[in-house]
Amino acid sequence: MEKGEPFSLDAFTEERERINDYLKHHGYYFFGEDFILFEADTNRYANNRFDLYLKLKEGTPEESKVPYVLDRVQVYPNVQSDTVQTTRDTVMVDSVGFVQSENFFQPKRLRPFVLLEPGQTYNPEASTYTSRRLSSIGTYKFVDIQYTVTDSTTDSLGRRHLRSVINLSPLPKHSIQLNLQAVTKSNGFAGPGIGINYMNRNIFKGGESFSIDGDFSYEKQFYKADGVGSSSISGGLKASLLFPRLLFPGDYHDNFRYAIPQTKVSFGYDFLRRTNLYTLNSLSTCFEYI
Repeated sequence: MEKGEPFSLDAFTEERERINDYLKHHGYYFFGEDFILFEADTNRYANNRFDLYLKLKEGTPEESKVPYVLDRVQVYPNVQSDTVQTTRDTVMVDSVGFVQSENFFQPKRLRPFVLLEPGQTYNPEASTYTSRRLSSIGTYKFVDIQYTVTDSTTDSLGRRHLRSVINLSPLPKHSIQLNLQAVTKSNGFAGPGIGINYMNRNIFKGGESFSIDGDFSYEKQFYKADGVGSSSISGGLKASLLFPRLLFPGDYHDNFRYAIPQTKVSFGYDFLRRTNLYTLNSLSTCFEYI
């Protein structure tokens, strides 16, 4: 907002949002846009001009007027198990604590997904990106980041302190899907088919997903112009392994804040046998970056 602009409620709303966003990104965890008040004074002028004052509302909590810094970050990689077990081990990786009753997820593999760390000024963007990165692994169905005040007094720099706890609830480790289908084609072929998919999430305790897809079908040509029909049998098997990181020399996690790239390796075999005609066998392999 600048001098000479007309009175606009929309402009006031946008300015409040901008100020609130700026302060949130500079550590003011408890600040809210409702604490900002605009006052217009038209008494000094007679030609539709006014003076505009921006101030904090009376009664604004003191906790919202100071920035906050993280002094502890803890990650619970397996909430379903860790909330039941009483015995837990804490492993520190680059100042971040990973608390789990068993080695469900290797802390060194999970650490690059967490952008929060002790000594960091509170920033909601870091929380948002951390949540998105953890969700992109494919191991977790629920990511919850909570903050609690650890010290209500200000330090020598005028800051207060927060503790961050990241709770991760995993998806089922194993899943199996079975599909049945019936196919009919315009060339007279028809028949049943079956497909099966198996998935193992977090197979190596580093967020890796292993899947196997298999299919088998039989088709019979029930009518043909010359009266001679044939049949076909087809099937295939494909195995793939998805890594939630780049399998490439070097560490590039910090270059991707929104989400982590992935590496996928797959192998497949397919066959098709058409009676009295031919048999086709094919092998395929793939290495790709996502």
